[in-house]
Amino acid sequence: MSMPTVEMTGLGKRYRRTFALRDVSLRAGVGVTGLLGPNGAGKTTLLRIAATVLTPDLGAAYLFGLSPHSDDTRRHIRRQLGYLPQDVGIHRFFTAFEFVDYVAILKEMAHTRKRHQEVRRVLGLVGLADLAGRRVHTLSGGARRRLALAQALLGDPALLILDEPTAGLDPEQRLLFRELLSRLGEDRTVLLSSHHSDDLAALCGHIVVLREGRTVFAGPPAELTATARGRVWTSGTRDPGAMLAWRTGEGAYRNVGDPPPGVDFVAPQLEDAYLLLVRSP
Repeated sequence: MSMPTVEMTGLGKRYRRTFALRDVSLRAGVGVTGLLGPNGAGKTTLLRIAATVLTPDLGAAYLFGLSPHSDDTRRHIRRQLGYLPQDVGIHRFFTAFEFVDYVAILKEMAHTRKRHQEVRRVLGLVGLADLAGRRVHTLSGGARRRLALAQALLGDPALLILDEPTAGLDPEQRLLFRELLSRLGEDRTVLLSSHHSDDLAALCGHIVVLREGRTVFAGPPAELTATARGRVWTSGTRDPGAMLAWRTGEGAYRNVGDPPPGVDFVAPQLEDAYLLLVRSP
């Protein structure tokens, strides 16, 4: 990755006496990079720094090769990025079209006809073209989440920063989102966090796992999954030595942890490796 869109080195961020990030580094270029981690691991803080919403207390962050320290540089960077935070404040009496149009105005899209064409384009991308005239308060939670995603896509940004973009989406909507995101990641940088490890396994060429504000893994999904090889097995009852175990729909128990001799190993999934990583001492 010779020219990364996002390059962060040695980031530290503290809220009073609590460190949200400790010496975190990340590089992301064209493609989809995913963040995994438990609640409170520092994912949102890292994404807010990438979106120029927060300034780190330690380390350096560069976006498009620029440090967002001055107002002019931040404006230049922000014109090239789209940001979907976890919580988007949307006035409930806006229509879907009016909300996205309002954000487009804030993004300095002054020409009315061209701006409205862009609003219709992004609403179509997220499957809300038929709901453009509906008031926000009448939309389902999933539709409101897709509306929030639409505003992030305005202007066809070179960098997309998405914090839990699939939260509240049903299975069909999540699959449609995967299709859209895979297309977007072909020619731009996408940085996203998700609690759905299967989404990240399907989309990401690179995954970063955070725990307690530190990086505990960075690499391809297959490399992370491989760390659980020989540590996932099935049995007729819950193995008392397993770190985690659950009864599957077929009636067998899937055990994750340190196996006893003579067990029936199964192929690990990304979720198994992630659980072992964040639950290990």
